[in-house]
Amino acid sequence: MFTFKNAPLPNSNPLLKLTPYIDGDGLLRVGSRLDNAAIDYECKHSLLLPKDSPITSLIIHDAHLKMLHGGTQLTLSCLRTKYWIMNGRPAVRSHILKCIRCTRYRELRAKQLMGQLSCARVIMARPFTNSGLDYAGPFSLKTWKGRAARTYKSYIAIFVCMATSAVHIELVTDYSSSAFIAAFKRFTGRRGICSTLYSDCGTNFVGANAELRRLFDSTSSELKEIAALILNNGTEWKFNPPAAPHFGGK
Repeated sequence: MFTFKNAPLPNSNPLLKLTPYIDGDGLLRVGSRLDNAAIDYECKHSLLLPKDSPITSLIIHDAHLKMLHGGTQLTLSCLRTKYWIMNGRPAVRSHILKCIRCTRYRELRAKQLMGQLSCARVIMARPFTNSGLDYAGPFSLKTWKGRAARTYKSYIAIFVCMATSAVHIELVTDYSSSAFIAAFKRFTGRRGICSTLYSDCGTNFVGANAELRRLFDSTSSELKEIAALILNNGTEWKFNPPAAPHFGGK
């Protein structure tokens, strides 16, 4: 029978639910049914600790630092590999609320109220009627396998449907206007002619080098040539403001 101050523990004591025992070093541990499990002894029989104790606070602080200032559940999971703190969750939560670094990261930042969705996002239309365009790369391509194979840079043109969020990917062999027009014709041949095409002005193209940014610069002659050819198909090309890719909506 477990005793406390030479008196039996009452049946309402929460320690009885953990079937504790005193090990050979005089430490109070949790009893369990995991004696045959292939895990550490400290994990099978965790040390029992009170929640209001200086050493418990130090152990919680150490686990919180090991978890890189993790939350309550992460810190508690780390602790329970060796220790079982009575009412551990409120104790860990109280410690984290007092952590200065965590308090700084929890502060509320200014949240911009988002504007209205564009018509292309909310009006029903055929897939890829209104599409967004972006470039990714560069990637290395080989002309053939084996010896003396030449490699050259290529890019991926990513078309995103504004209504369904479907994605169409086309390979662009280089950053010339003719290569882009060829990729755009393959895209329209498969998906149909776009009514509206949205893209950045060139400064936000992912992975684009100076030549690609120059090609899609709003003041370049190549872009004007591309826009004129696309306009013949009835496609209106709209450009997002510089450094504002969220204007595209996708």
